[in-house]
Amino acid sequence: MQNQIQNSLQDPDVVYTNTFGTVSGDNFTIHALDNRVINLDNNLRKVKLIKKRRYRKNLFFFVLSVVAAVVFYAGKDNRFIAIASGVISLLTMVASMLIVEYRFKFMVVRKYDFSEYRTDHRYSDDAQQLALLVNKKIRTNDRLSAL
Repeated sequence: MQNQIQNSLQDPDVVYTNTFGTVSGDNFTIHALDNRVINLDNNLRKVKLIKKRRYRKNLFFFVLSVVAAVVFYAGKDNRFIAIASGVISLLTMVASMLIVEYRFKFMVVRKYDFSEYRTDHRYSDDAQQLALLVNKKIRTNDRLSAL
């Protein structure tokens, strides 16, 4: 992948390049997604990075705190079990509220369909920069084609 990035840097048609992808005159390449080449034609409407929150760990810790609360109420006769399950319930409930995890998708919107590509959180800033530049090129191409 580094060799392809090096070769794309030497290409005089390259407008912008980073670790996520390269924008050239009439297409852009996504290095992080197995070097997918997407043409900047008239059917391309928008490129954006979607950030969604994942709730899997939050749900796990919430269910764990509910189980600990049930054990707390069932084990009221034994003081150690009641105190331990109360502390575990409180800690896991707080953990379920504080854990924040995101997933990112790079979306390419065409005239009649769209494509989504999962990306890693390491590339989120570079993908956002690439999406801004591609959208700027799309807007300028639309303005030029309207003339």
